[in-house]
Amino acid sequence: MGKTPSFGLPALGPVWTNELRTVLTDLHGLDETEAGKALERGLLIAGYPLDVDFVAAADAFEIIEHGLPLPR
Repeated sequence: MGKTPSFGLPALGPVWTNELRTVLTDLHGLDETEAGKALERGLLIAGYPLDVDFVAAADAFEIIEHGLPLPR
């Protein structure tokens, strides 16, 4: 059998939920309360329980996207 091709990309590992919270506050301008609610919303929509410490890196952008409030 052949080898799995390598494209020179690093393995996608876990992303800590506190890092996602930092992205929501620092890059998206949410305060701590808003960031907490956004993170919870994103985790639930992505199928994670609220008490996880980390998520798959492949899900991190989806969690942030779904957690952000809709523009008004």
